Amino acid sequence: MINFKVEIERVVDRISPIEVKTDPIVPVISGIILDDIDSRYGEQSEKPLAHHNAFHGLERADRTVEVTNLLYPDIPEEYSEGIYSLGILDGTAHDWMQDFKVFGLNEELSAAFLGFMLKRADREDLFDDRFMARAFSGIRVTTAVTETDGNVHQPYLLEGKPDPNKFIQAFTDVDAIALGGMEEMFKTCENIVKELYKDPSPRQFYDFLRMEEPFLRKRLNPIRMMAVLGHFFPVNAKEVYEKMYDSYNKNIVDAYEFAQEVGRRSDIADEIGEALRAGEYEGIGQLIGKAVILPQPN
Repeated sequence: MINFKVEIERVVDRISPIEVKTDPIVPVISGIILDDIDSRYGEQSEKPLAHHNAFHGLERADRTVEVTNLLYPDIPEEYSEGIYSLGILDGTAHDWMQDFKVFGLNEELSAAFLGFMLKRADREDLFDDRFMARAFSGIRVTTAVTETDGNVHQPYLLEGKPDPNKFIQAFTDVDAIALGGMEEMFKTCENIVKELYKDPSPRQFYDFLRMEEPFLRKRLNPIRMMAVLGHFFPVNAKEVYEKMYDSYNKNIVDAYEFAQEVGRRSDIADEIGEALRAGEYEGIGQLIGKAVILPQPN
């Protein structure tokens, strides 16, 4: 059985600014939250979820640290204090509730549960009213709507104060492909389709992967990204954009080109879908005649 507290401690160890200290209570609270998610949505639970489970929360905390490490020198001083603790807690708790179909309700309840856990910790020296408000906003911002053109819209992203934690939470939640590349795209496709459909067909896997193309096209729009970064980093948006571009643009471009190629190969849709269903990701590249996962021969 996985010890989520220990796993979060490993995430904390990946914080790169040596001057940043995270209180030991953060892994304790995050571990309790992930244990609770696992009891309700894990493989052995009554309602197992393939994507929105405890491992997703753990991955989100890890991605949050990765992006915060990248952007930490650019985060305004008024928002830098406690941002790692904030991000790890928001990442682990953001999908604590998954039982409702009402827009935004799962996120509101997840944020409320995190607030309860922070109050229960009785550490006002760490979790004061401002921290609590930032934690709530960091989860609420992950509320998302998938539009008919495949774009994922986060309506609360530019609402309220320009807290960089909100940007990091929003980015690491819906832009996992930017951080993990095509391997992440395939894994997310496999897990979400298995979660959406009781007995998904190969075509449903294929269609989900194909619809990544319009989603990724939006992610490649530099005007959109600069507008968002200008809100959260008004003084140095250009420098932050260049960091993000250098770190993640290649993953998005590779995944976008792959999704385009998948869309052209409807003749082998069932084969692609079957490979996804079986988790045989390398076989997808071979199937469509473009081995972008395996090294290309010289």
